[in-house]
Amino acid sequence: MRYPVLETPHLFLRKPTLGDLLAAEGALPRWAATAGLLHHWDAQGYGPFAVLCKRTDRVLGLAGPWSPEGWPEPELVWHLWTDADTRTTEAAVAARGFVQTGLGWVTCVSYLGFSDRAGIATAAALGATRDRFADTPAGRDCLVYRHLDTGVLRRAA
Repeated sequence: MRYPVLETPHLFLRKPTLGDLLAAEGALPRWAATAGLLHHWDAQGYGPFAVLCKRTDRVLGLAGPWSPEGWPEPELVWHLWTDADTRTTEAAVAARGFVQTGLGWVTCVSYLGFSDRAGIATAAALGATRDRFADTPAGRDCLVYRHLDTGVLRRAA
């Protein structure tokens, strides 16, 4: 199967490799999480992309679609463990474009911790709004931000 590669002015986003995830240096602490991420790609044909700096080829983090079994609805995730202050929004915008045009999602959410100021700022920069009535994954007490896009993402009826 051929997987998509996304490009922005400063980044490449592609399917992660085991080496990418091992380079996280503690950002993905559990082996099960790493295995689950790679399995998501193999089982569903998509998942969070490895975010690479074009200039250095360094893996900066992950951003992209996430919809594991048992999740209330599809999620747009981002987790950059380096250069987050400068590239998180750029990576998340590219990933959101992929879920809109590549996957055809009509809506998606981001589940964010109450104290995740950087994540909330990124959601706001993407135009997402807080959805106080959305379900959260079992066992997670979090904020839900809904992504609706001009023209492509529309709230499911």
